[in-house]
This record gives sequence, C-alpha cells and structure tokens, in this order.
Amino acid sequence: MKDPYDVIKRHYVTEKAKMLEGLSIGSGEGKKRGSFCKHPKFVFIVDSSASKPLIAKSLEMIYADKNVKVRSVNTICVKPQPARVLRGRRNRKGKTSGFKKAIVTFQSGHSI
Repeated sequence: MKDPYDVIKRHYVTEKAKMLEGLSIGSGEGKKRGSFCKHPKFVFIVDSSASKPLIAKSLEMIYADKNVKVRSVNTICVKPQPARVLRGRRNRKGKTSGFKKAIVTFQSGHSI
C-alpha cells in the first residue's frame, strides 16, 4: 500500500467545499441555508491514480487519532483549463494542471 500522505495531497478549500462542510447537522452555516446532510463531507485533492477504497483507508490512517470512519468516497477528475502565461512582452497560451478531487463522507458523529 502507498504511503497515505502520498495518496491524500491536501485539503481542498473553496466556497463550495466550505458550504459542504457547513451543511452537516449541528453547524451554524447549514441552519441558515435550510438544507442539511446527516453525515459531514470534506473535499481533498488526491493522487490521480488513487482508487476510492485506497482513499478511504488513507484517510482513516491519517486521522486514526480522531478515530474517524469513512462512509463513502466520490471522486471527480478536473480537466486542465486554458490560461494565459505572461512572459516578457508576449502572452502565451498555457494550461492549468488537472487534478483529482475526492468528496469524502464520514459516519455520523465523526469529523476532522
């Protein structure tokens, strides 16, 4: 098995990801919106070759001190987006790097 820190690269922080975290029951932001999730969800950037069971085992190993249990894992491969690269006086076309993100649902009462 790969090192869990090679599988899970980092926590993905965007407005949508923070809203997903806030929709679990008992949090303040979810109550304002009126929609709830029974299980907390967190978004991570993962290795592009990682499978769903490998992601789940890696997260349980990383957060073993908090004794979290993964309920489900959903993955999305984000394609590279076109971008401008400014070099001197010329604008060149380039691309952002693509990545794979995982939306991880934990069991009720478990959180990181």
